[in-house]
Amino acid sequence: KFPIFWHFVGIGNGPFDYLDEIDTMGGRFLDNVGVVTRGNPNMPASEMFDRLLGEFPVWLAQAKQKGILANLKAA
Repeated sequence: KFPIFWHFVGIGNGPFDYLDEIDTMGGRFLDNVGVVTRGNPNMPASEMFDRLLGEFPVWLAQAKQKGILANLKAA
């Protein structure tokens, strides 16, 4: 129930079973973990950033809906 979103990156050919377990872990109030695996280290930066930021907007909307971000004050 904290306003934290974690995003993990697996670089190489894996396997990344431990990251998949973290990503699909049950019992959470809100899914606050994203995982991107990068089998090709030469992936264009634009594609990598698109993949890195793909889940965050979904988490942000759900966190606002569930009131996780409602009590945060601007710095």
